[in-house]
Amino acid sequence: MDVAARRAAPDDADVIACLRAAAADEVSGARPGRLLVREGRFLSPSAPDVLVGVVEIDAAVIGFVEAALVELGDGAALCRVTSLYVEPAAREVGAGEALMELTSSWASGRGAEGIDVAVLPGSREAKNFLESEGFAARLLVMHRRLAPGP
Repeated sequence: MDVAARRAAPDDADVIACLRAAAADEVSGARPGRLLVREGRFLSPSAPDVLVGVVEIDAAVIGFVEAALVELGDGAALCRVTSLYVEPAAREVGAGEALMELTSSWASGRGAEGIDVAVLPGSREAKNFLESEGFAARLLVMHRRLAPGP
């Protein structure tokens, strides 16, 4: 089995769209997940300071990552991963690790000081994976739904 991550090519757009839909289905059952799906911040691979990458097993795309550089107030850069998804059947074979290696290499090559990845509350599998990759929680974002205005 050959697992490899690479930058996405234009002909990957359809499979990324399918993977994005699968990711949305997976998180839409969780209340905070529905809000994330509605935010719909998808990155253009042709935008500057953006990475859209895919991971393949034996040349079949089974996951993707989207990340962008964000300038901090002091001029430093931070890599923010906005989407990270691997098909459930491929989550124990190094696909996620390959995507994070691609992202880390891309971000460090552009001078980023670190990488942020959001994880939904209760997503133990994602949290454990990221911790195994050396990530630590540094911020919790709290949300309260508002009643519609008059």
